[in-house]
Amino acid sequence: KLGSFSMHGVRRFFRRQLRQRGASGASGGGAASTAAISSCSDMLAHVLEGKGRRIALFANAGAGKSWMMQQLMWFCSQQRDGGDDGAMAGWAPIFVAVQAITKALFTQLGVSGEQAFQRSAKATLTIAWLIEHVVGPQMNPAIVAMLREAVASDRAVFVFDGVDEGGALCEVIEDFILEVGREHRVVVTSRPEGVRRQLYERDRYLLLSLQPLTPQ
Repeated sequence: KLGSFSMHGVRRFFRRQLRQRGASGASGGGAASTAAISSCSDMLAHVLEGKGRRIALFANAGAGKSWMMQQLMWFCSQQRDGGDDGAMAGWAPIFVAVQAITKALFTQLGVSGEQAFQRSAKATLTIAWLIEHVVGPQMNPAIVAMLREAVASDRAVFVFDGVDEGGALCEVIEDFILEVGREHRVVVTSRPEGVRRQLYERDRYLLLSLQPLTPQ
């Protein structure tokens, strides 16, 4: 159980929220992937299947993007792929706030000059660095080791929240996230105006728009 709700109840609540908030697939006029998304299970299936495994969720501030990603991560952690290899038979969600990436880079690099800083940031950004300096510092070392193993065995699901919140490094970090998405399962969130949408269309992300709750 999760709190006072059964797992079935939470799933049912999440599906209702997803329908009410109007998460809908859109091709955007490019080569983006399209799919029918009406539940958390649909979203997870799209991310976890071998080919169509990238989602970009666009919504205005306050629409509930971060909340929805936390729910998606919890459901992801409950999934099993039918394998028989113990704890690693499941998926490992890796939540990353883009603001935290920017903060870690500023703290570590200390390079003066915007262009020099962007070049240094681009050279620094790797998945190994991300886990060590952004995701891992507040975690138990055993959990960090599990995440590294999940990445190596292609069982990681990266959730990058707030792609539009990278500040001066917004495009550098976005390029890195897109690179990660070419090799791993990725979900990103952003305000619609905060990203270069054509790049997600090019990489065939499933593009979703999240509408605010209505009285109905």
